[in-house]
Amino acid sequence: MLKFVDLSYFRHKNYGNLPALLQDIGLSLVYLDHLKKHADVLVIQHGLPDEEMEREGIRYRSFPGSDGFFFNPTHTHKFLKQLKPDIVLVQGLIFPGQVWLLRRALGPEPVILCQHHGGQPFVNSIKRFFQRLADKAIDGYLFTAKGNAQQWVQAGVISGINKCHEVLECSTRLRPVNKEESRLKLGFTGSFNFLWVGRLNEGKDPLTVLNGFEQFLETQPGARLYMIYQTEELLGAIKAKLATNEILNTAVKLVGSVPNRELVAWYSAADFFISGSHHEAAGFALIEAMACGCIPVVTRIPPFHTITGGGKYAFSFEPGNAVSLEQTLSLLQTIDIQELSQKIRRHFESELSFEKIATDILKIAIELRRNKR
Repeated sequence: MLKFVDLSYFRHKNYGNLPALLQDIGLSLVYLDHLKKHADVLVIQHGLPDEEMEREGIRYRSFPGSDGFFFNPTHTHKFLKQLKPDIVLVQGLIFPGQVWLLRRALGPEPVILCQHHGGQPFVNSIKRFFQRLADKAIDGYLFTAKGNAQQWVQAGVISGINKCHEVLECSTRLRPVNKEESRLKLGFTGSFNFLWVGRLNEGKDPLTVLNGFEQFLETQPGARLYMIYQTEELLGAIKAKLATNEILNTAVKLVGSVPNRELVAWYSAADFFISGSHHEAAGFALIEAMACGCIPVVTRIPPFHTITGGGKYAFSFEPGNAVSLEQTLSLLQTIDIQELSQKIRRHFESELSFEKIATDILKIAIELRRNKR
């Protein structure tokens, strides 16, 4: 059976031991529950005491670590050299020196993959040099959308777009609950109920969403927009905007922060999920919304395009363009909301689940391994 390693060099300094860390990051590793059917799986974390444990057929190992860019994880690589893994998936593209040393320790045969978790190529010339050096050691990169990889290729960090593969960064265990009960519980009253889940910052662009929604209210005054947010950078500007229009102020509900475990009721109650993001690495809120049958109204950016089946299961608009959003919102008046919601749920199960992530990673790794041989 293949030996598969999920490897993170990130220093988890806020946790005292491995079980405490796994309790917090466990969702990101759920794909391994499916991958372990086809491979012996080991998870390696750093910044914790030297510790090993096994849980439900998956081995976990932690090593001490440093936040230093030039940190040499000697003990980790010595351990992996003895293990002789077939596939190593490194989390993140910000550990080029460690990845280069990993290849030197393991030799040419194992497949080394690196998964993008946001961010851009280093600006510092020395750090970028190491990213280019690490590219020679890496067999493939995983991005939610190839469009997010273009800047890495253009910067010369990744030697070619063909080394990049589309795999979701994460999925969710959320599933819809009763819609009418959720609406009653949360007080949803709109004829068209929209849900915003995200930070109130310029990158998420809530003001463009409000401007487009304001125009939509002229033909659909019964529409409602519920805004859940974890940060409040633009909250003052949003309140000022709402104060200029009584109809808009009535239609928009500023909910604030909601614990993740309670979001399922909000996703289930809403008809539409709306986002004004200019950039995303993965789109977790969108994936959660689709798992619960929300119809996406989202910007035309690469990860959203990929997540929504090439745009098939979404209504999209140009980032930063309120007119484009209003035109898109007008299309919603002619659709069968319940039927499209069911199609989106089926799309999630077939294309956005943890099982699909595991299948995609294994398929890519096996193909790369075959080519190496």
